Amino acid sequence: MPSTKSPRPAKSRSTVALHSLKLDRTHLADVGARCPTEALLKLLHTVLPKRAAHADFATYGFDAAWASAVTALGAELEAAAAAVGSAKSDTLPSGLALDQAIATAKDFRRRAATTVSLTTELAKRHGLIATGASTARLIRSLQALLPDVGSAYAVPHGGGAAMVKEGTAIVATLEKAQAAHQTALGKLSVPIRALQEKKGVLYEELRRLARAARAVVPAEAGLFAVSGHVRATRHRKKTGTAQTPATPSAPG
Repeated sequence: MPSTKSPRPAKSRSTVALHSLKLDRTHLADVGARCPTEALLKLLHTVLPKRAAHADFATYGFDAAWASAVTALGAELEAAAAAVGSAKSDTLPSGLALDQAIATAKDFRRRAATTVSLTTELAKRHGLIATGASTARLIRSLQALLPDVGSAYAVPHGGGAAMVKEGTAIVATLEKAQAAHQTALGKLSVPIRALQEKKGVLYEELRRLARAARAVVPAEAGLFAVSGHVRATRHRKKTGTAQTPATPSAPG
């Protein structure tokens, strides 16, 4: 008896070799809604020639097939952005607010991780903390650090009750911003959500390439940094001046 199941839609060319397509679609839309399309496409066109100039990128899976797939994704993203045709759909206000909360949280996490790493009694309890673009993982990493930051052992190294209070407030702000952003994402039209998801995939792929760049071309790693490039683009739009992206010290 013939199957009554509908045939699966054919995959677009951009699905080839792009591992980030395996990520949760809500996560991709979340990330995409925080990134200007212009910033992602500009970085894509900047790093592709650099990838081609260093054969060692292929060792990590960033070969010609990947370049072809991500180029096709970039073209799809441009077409989707043109079809939507509204600057307001590029980045959500809730996404920008969440991004600011994330930046504050990551700055606190760096300080908290430094305190813990300098405390002999606690140093081995936490490894390299890298959460990428996941807000939920960032929150969990902060919640894991706070008990040790508040330990009496950590007080001589910058820890203590005041730091725990600061971190607790930052987590609460981050959770509130995340909830507001998730509500806004739920109200997106189908075309705009599809645009945000494509941006999320491109962001994650560029972030993966940036991680490989730290091994392949460490002296130029800062040129691949996605979050720094996105922040610089926002700063330029807001103030009319350029801001040089900083080289990140660790993933996420």
